[in-house]
Amino acid sequence: MKYFFHRDVLLSVLFVFLITFLLKLFVFNVEFLNPFANALKDFKFTDIYYSRLKSDQSSMPDTNVVVVNIGYNTREEIARQVEIINRFNPEVVAIDATFEQPRSPEEDSALKAVLRKYDNIVLASYFISNHDGLKSLVQSAEKFRSNAKEGFANFPSTINQKTIRSFVPKVKHDGREYLSFSSQVVKMADSKAYSKLMERSDKVERINYKGNTERFIVIPQSAISENNKALKLLESKIVLLGFHGTAQSPKVLEDLHFTPMNPHYSGRSNPDMYGVIIQANIISMILEERYLNKIPLWLTYVLAFIILYLHMFVFVKFYIFNQIWYDVLSRVSQIFMSVLLVGIEILVFAIFGWTIKMAIILVPVLLSLDVLFVYDGIAKFLNKKFKYKTLFADE
Repeated sequence: MKYFFHRDVLLSVLFVFLITFLLKLFVFNVEFLNPFANALKDFKFTDIYYSRLKSDQSSMPDTNVVVVNIGYNTREEIARQVEIINRFNPEVVAIDATFEQPRSPEEDSALKAVLRKYDNIVLASYFISNHDGLKSLVQSAEKFRSNAKEGFANFPSTINQKTIRSFVPKVKHDGREYLSFSSQVVKMADSKAYSKLMERSDKVERINYKGNTERFIVIPQSAISENNKALKLLESKIVLLGFHGTAQSPKVLEDLHFTPMNPHYSGRSNPDMYGVIIQANIISMILEERYLNKIPLWLTYVLAFIILYLHMFVFVKFYIFNQIWYDVLSRVSQIFMSVLLVGIEILVFAIFGWTIKMAIILVPVLLSLDVLFVYDGIAKFLNKKFKYKTLFADE
């Protein structure tokens, strides 16, 4: 363990973190590198778990949440769907749509009457950002929401990060607290599960996806008929009404999003999941309390320092005293550790539901060898110029 606590080892570790910080500033803020930076921002190693591993695992479908397709139904047709569905005594009927502008009197009066008739209705709303950065809430017309609960259906995504990995349970806006669409649904369906969600006090929750349509009961709009006895399964269930394509074209880009379940996690080209199915995944996660937790950022930095320090100690020792094997062993060690770290991240995520910002650990390890060459030159220069004592000085 000689030289383990040598100043050169510590300074080389700190130098790696400095270079990592400078590269982050450079790569993510220089305009011509934006495509590269944005691709990195919209990729997580845990996507590999959802895309390649979880999809191959057998898991029981969620029978508590039922999705009903509304297609391009008129308001009168949606009202008819809600009326028929409520005859089978569901716990909650949530409509992932807004009814902002007036339509024909026949359409609006039919929908208005149904929404006022039942007390188990949840309507969607959404926030939009104005050009000055201020947010405003877009809601259905007052006549539709007078007897219905409401929740915002937005997902936290940006231009650079289009993959939907998380949701916001609640927000404060203009002095009021607003629940998300999924939070409002759970509040009406299961007070204990809702209380558990609120107790977590996380501003943003990572979505633990159960799956796409294969993990939920999805009913086509044509099946909603008062003569369909199979609809008895709706009793005491959460029913989500939302757009889910059409019979002619089941994959319509409208309200279709990228998720970690996408089979093409690298260089994605086609979004894979409708918004109403994402809401079903969120609700299922809350009801089953399958939450994902974050490893604290401070602990991640501590782990990054310890792992990098051990690496640099070995690299420095081989670099100075065994240069014959240095290039081979160091590169092999670097590749092995990189693969191991990614594997550990995915394994911890899959087994324990813990997420970690592995890039904080992985990037310094990947840069360590090249940065060590730079540190070698600086140390030798300081030795010749200022008699700086270093292991890298020429004998």
